[in-house]
Parts: sequence; structure tokens; C-alpha cells
Amino acid sequence: MMKNLYFLGALLIPCLAQAVPVQLGTYIGVREKKLNISVYQHAGIYQYQLIMQRPQTGDIRFIVASESKSIEDHQQVMFTVPDNAYDEENPASLCQTNISFLGNKILVSAASNCSLEEQGYNGQYAYSEPSSVIPKKYWGKWDDCKEPAYINKSGFSSDGYHHHGVLGVEEKGNILELYGYTIDEGQASGQHMNFKFYKNGKVDITTHYDSVRPRIQKNLKKCT
Repeated sequence: MMKNLYFLGALLIPCLAQAVPVQLGTYIGVREKKLNISVYQHAGIYQYQLIMQRPQTGDIRFIVASESKSIEDHQQVMFTVPDNAYDEENPASLCQTNISFLGNKILVSAASNCSLEEQGYNGQYAYSEPSSVIPKKYWGKWDDCKEPAYINKSGFSSDGYHHHGVLGVEEKGNILELYGYTIDEGQASGQHMNFKFYKNGKVDITTHYDSVRPRIQKNLKKCT
């Protein structure tokens, strides 16, 4: 009898060990393709959001999934393109993308009815902590302390109003270069900002745009 109990326990332990929530953050694929997975809860439902970006082409899009419980490793989930309440004239793509969570890797497989652009994200991606987590030494708030520019573990902003998730982090001396994304009125867009740090606690923020000159905010005082 005791041998049977030990045997059952040996079977149960690996099963329990596999019940681990997926790693949130940024994943890197071939040719610098990037994914970022995040989640929030609404009315007891887990709302997952997967950002997909190809920096070379400037293409960025997002897909979503709603789950009654958190997604775990070694699970497959179907993500879809959300309806855009701000663009009722153009219906959302019917593309369905199967996402397989494999430890610290994600496998993307878009259905055959998806466009070539959507299928272009097919493949395997590996989790990147340096592209997901901003080092703590840079965290802070500056300028208007009611709606400050800020940097935290996984996000940043130049004004406290537009909030950006992280897709990439580069440290260059006293300059922190951040690549990210935001979703506004149902559309995803990429973001690129530089934070230049001074010994007195102040920062300069440069926001880069594709078609216009950068916006520079100088000598922003740190909130206390």
C-alpha cells in the first residue's frame, strides 16, 4: 500500500510543477521580430494581449484572448483580432492565431485564412528579460508630479497620459533608450524615447517620430 502511495506521489509532483503561469514580457524571434504578452483582469476574466512587431517594416499589431483562468506553460490558446469600436466601417480581420506557450518560448502559428502579413509572424520566439524589464536604477517620476513623465519596471511615459509598454531597452552611458508600444483608439503603434540622466536628478526626454522632428523636453525635475 505504501509503495502505491509513493508511486502516486511521484506522478503528482511533476504535474503540479507544470502548473506555472506563462512568463509575461517581451519575446524575440528571427530578424528582430518581437512579441509582448501582457494581461489584466476584468470581471474575473483574464484578458490577454499580444503585441506583434517587425521593426524593419514598421508593422505592429495586436491580438487578444479571454480566459477564465490564467494561461499556463505548455498550453495552447487561440488569439483573435479584436473589433475596433473606433473604426466600425472596417471589420476586424477574421485571422485566428494559435499560440503555444513552451516554457520561456512562444510558438506562433497563424491560420491559412490569415493575410501574408499576419502569417509573417509565424515562428518561435524566446523570452528576453533585458527587453522586458527596465533596470530599477532608472525608475522615477519627473516634471508635472500630478501626471508625471515616468519609468517603471515595464512601462514608460513622457507625459503621464500616454502609457507605453516595453519592447526593448538599451543602456548607453547616461542615456537610456527605450522602445515600446501603445494602443490608442483600437490601434497599436510603436514608440521610441531616450531618457538622458543628470547627476542632479533631472532628465531630458527625446521622443522620436517617423515623419516629424523629435520632441525634446529638457531639464525635467524629479518628483519627490
